[in-house]
Amino acid sequence: IMLDQILTRLTGELGISTHIIPLFKSAIQDSREILREQFEAGEPVLELVRRHSDFMDSILQLAWRRFSWNENAQAWRKSRVALIAVGGYGRRELLPNSDIDVMILLERQNQNTHRANIQSFTTLLWDIGLEVGHSVRSLTDCRTQAAADVTVMTAMLEARQLIGDSELMEKMTKQLNHRRLWPSKVFFEAKRQEQRIRHSKSDHTEYSLEPNLKTSPGGLRDIQTITWIAFRHWGVRQSSDMAEHGILTESEKNDLESAKQHLMEIRFALHLLTGSDENRLLFEHQQ
Repeated sequence: IMLDQILTRLTGELGISTHIIPLFKSAIQDSREILREQFEAGEPVLELVRRHSDFMDSILQLAWRRFSWNENAQAWRKSRVALIAVGGYGRRELLPNSDIDVMILLERQNQNTHRANIQSFTTLLWDIGLEVGHSVRSLTDCRTQAAADVTVMTAMLEARQLIGDSELMEKMTKQLNHRRLWPSKVFFEAKRQEQRIRHSKSDHTEYSLEPNLKTSPGGLRDIQTITWIAFRHWGVRQSSDMAEHGILTESEKNDLESAKQHLMEIRFALHLLTGSDENRLLFEHQQ
């Protein structure tokens, strides 16, 4: 049984049953078992995290469609809404127990039209067992919060639309690409400072012996930092594009890709071993 078969079954069951929470839970549990089997069979981990992201896209879309977001066409034009994946989920790098980070993007601030739906939608996601990190922002919020905080800006750079009004996403992207909002040199300095602070927190013996695969020096966050800076400055995301532009040599590109693959494999295994979003390689898991 494959992930798309689980989704086909779930879609059919949702059409005829009012008890939707057990149906969603069962589908998510089945998907985790499949991912475990595929990982243990040696399938490439970067392909597995993409499949998991795509599966969760479909789960969230099915949940979103349980609610009426545009009952009134006239009101809809003034109160458009979209569901956006951000962060690692936006990158399509969702590990088995990672938080699912989403943003509900609104046309305007103080938009009461969707308040009840937003509350019910997020409650449904928690009820079906998903660890969801969510924010609700208007287009204006996106601009002001991104301008004030490089971490918010970075999460939005990886934004990906799941469902809803696509024009909103286009407007947000246009705002983020404004040349005065985090010019590449300023962005570089901010990410470099962020990295220094993060590394200083790992500057203890216990972090050398039990490293955090995500945040320790040489971890996944450092690889992501390279890609964020390359995207802000050159507009490229993939290491293959970086090599083409001469940002990386061919051997650096290969080193970066194999390091990322290796770290993601260990992190994926840790998630399966612990059943949680565990990124520290503790002694008990090292063997």
